Amino acid sequence: MRKSLPLPLLVAVLVLSLLASGLVRSHINHRRADVTAGQTLARLDSFALGLLLGGFRGPLTMMLWTSTENQKTARDLADFDTKLELIRMLQPQFDSVHIYQSWNKAYNQSAQVASLPTKYAIILDAIDYAQDVDAERRPDVDIKEIIGQVYFQKLGLDNNRVFYDQRLRKETKATEELVRFTFPTDRLDEFRQTARAAGVSTIALSFRAVQGDRQAVTLRRSDAELIGDTFDGPGVERETRQMGTDDRHASVLDADGQLLPAGQLPNGRDLAHLRPFGPFPYGVPAHAFAYDYFSQALMLQIEQEQKHAQLSPRVISARPALALREWAEGAFEQARVAELEYVNAPEPETSEQRETFTAEIPPTGLLRTALFDETLWQTERVIELLDASSERFAEHIDRFPGDRLVYLDDLTWMSALRAYAVADAAYLRLTQSTDPAERSALARQARESYAIASVKLAQYLTRYHTEPFILTTVGLEPGRFDAGQVPADVALDVVRRSRIAAERDPFGYEFTSEAQEFGAYLERIGRRLELLDQV
Repeated sequence: MRKSLPLPLLVAVLVLSLLASGLVRSHINHRRADVTAGQTLARLDSFALGLLLGGFRGPLTMMLWTSTENQKTARDLADFDTKLELIRMLQPQFDSVHIYQSWNKAYNQSAQVASLPTKYAIILDAIDYAQDVDAERRPDVDIKEIIGQVYFQKLGLDNNRVFYDQRLRKETKATEELVRFTFPTDRLDEFRQTARAAGVSTIALSFRAVQGDRQAVTLRRSDAELIGDTFDGPGVERETRQMGTDDRHASVLDADGQLLPAGQLPNGRDLAHLRPFGPFPYGVPAHAFAYDYFSQALMLQIEQEQKHAQLSPRVISARPALALREWAEGAFEQARVAELEYVNAPEPETSEQRETFTAEIPPTGLLRTALFDETLWQTERVIELLDASSERFAEHIDRFPGDRLVYLDDLTWMSALRAYAVADAAYLRLTQSTDPAERSALARQARESYAIASVKLAQYLTRYHTEPFILTTVGLEPGRFDAGQVPADVALDVVRRSRIAAERDPFGYEFTSEAQEFGAYLERIGRRLELLDQV
């Protein structure tokens, strides 16, 4: 017979086994707390719900998946959100489930409805879904990235992004009383002109017919106070209302436009990466939120070596820089919108008219209003954001040197846009300056920056948005030259030839929209340089 273990050794083995069992159990309880903390349904957390269902947990989950997909196909959204919540409760540990369901709500479910306010609400529901997951477990790169992606792509780049951006920036401001104006319809144009003259943007205002031949519009109290008594008379009525009845996104700013302290932000947000960019007097746009969440995801990848379930590390690394670039372009558009309203220009039908309608602003003696302040603020914000984006791209390329050529296009465009914004900012400041020395310095800066911008814009179009037959005509070999090395006269000639080709065959020329857009940039710059010669 085999000799048995000595009694002391046997006791030691048993004690070690018990200790190991205790450590394993403690680790499991800790992980369970990370995954299921706060996830409750009828006072049951996810773990208790799983125990209650036992072997039926898997079949129930499959049934719910099938049911939600069928409802989505049939455009039947009744109890859809409830079923998604059950799926989240039954599969709390699977990041792929949460990535898909957030994407499913933001893209598929929102596509089932026609109303823009309803689409907007569904997209924010998708963000809320992911934020609920984010608040219930340890920081996770998958969840941070999908929240950033919904802000970046769906709210920031969708075909309906203008509506989404206006709603989001308005709702993120501090809660404020509203004032509802009602007046005869034949005074609608007068109201718009009065509001613009007072410095109030009318682009985002929603006018609607009420009581037959009357119009109603609701403004924030601060905007109504700017209008004051300048719009009054027979038939004009005002009514104070409380703000927030139809808001979907929580406010994140105080009355001064600064981000609220982390403990006061909704859904456990922190927004630490946005704080250096404060204040936000005109609200927080979608790409700003995207930048913050993408930055959080990148920090988790770098500091905790987390890996995304579906995306490569280099994709996560580049996202903050791309979000900043898009945020800068959005600020550029907002500056143009405010400038158009400032000079009371007609609403442009094309992006080219947006550039040319304000080219004739004289470089002196302009009245300063809130719309002028917004134009200047947004223009200088473009410069700040492009500088930050360039820094993030440099950091990304240090981590992934092979991407230097991948993002050369972005960096070239950003350099051209920055020079354009610097020139515009100097020109705007020139219109308000009365000091001869300061005016001389601002005029010189505007001239130099406009000249640099014209060349950089032309070089960019030449390198990335010109058909080969034009390039060969001016002696350039397609795909085999550096944009920055193209002589200024050659690049400007390419823009001229591209505009001619686009006018002759707008549907046959591949880069018609780019030729028109960059032609408008150079047309505006040329007119501004002529006006600067008079200073």
